Amino acid sequence: PYHESGLNISGHQSHSLALLKKTYSNFSLECQIEYSGVCWVFWNNSAPLGPHAPQSNAFLHDLSWPNGILLQLEESNWQLQEIVEKNKVNILATGYLNKSSHLEIAIEQIISGDVKIMINKQMIWVGKILNINSGTIGMIVGKKSSLHIESFIIKGDLKPTTITYLHTEGLLGAGQGLIDWQEV
Repeated sequence: PYHESGLNISGHQSHSLALLKKTYSNFSLECQIEYSGVCWVFWNNSAPLGPHAPQSNAFLHDLSWPNGILLQLEESNWQLQEIVEKNKVNILATGYLNKSSHLEIAIEQIISGDVKIMINKQMIWVGKILNINSGTIGMIVGKKSSLHIESFIIKGDLKPTTITYLHTEGLLGAGQGLIDWQEV
C-alpha cells in the first residue's frame, strides 16, 4: 500500500532486514509501525551481513541473523529475546500484545544494562541485561510478513561503527560462481 512517508519492508520468500549503519550503547528509540505476520526490533547487533548465496532471490544468511537483543512482535504476543550465540536464545520475557492498527514502541537502554520497553505508552518490561555491547539497531520481518515503519527516531551516544560483510557479498558481481569456492 502507498504511504506518504516511511519505509516498507516485506519478507516474501524469507526474512528481510533493515538496519542503521550506526552503533549505540546508551540510546532511546521511539518508532511507530504497522505490520502483519511477525517482526522484530533488534539492538546491540554485531552480526555480519550477507545473503546465503551470491544470486538473485537470495535470502538472509544464517550468520546474518542479529545477535544481541530482539523484541519479537506477533499478532497477539511479544517476546524479549537475547541471542547469546548462534542458535542459542535466552527468552527474557513474554507478554500479551493488544495489537491495534499501529504500534508505538519506545526502548531505552543505558550502558549499565538497564532497559525499559514500552508499547503504546504502556510499560511492558523493565530490567537489567548483562553484557551490553554497542551495536547496530534495526528491524526484521518474517517470511510472508510485512512492515511499515512510519518513524524511527534514535537519540543517544553514537559510537564508531564497523559493519562486517560475509564472503557472499565479495562474490556478488565478481564473475565467480560458488562452484569454485568451498565454504568452511
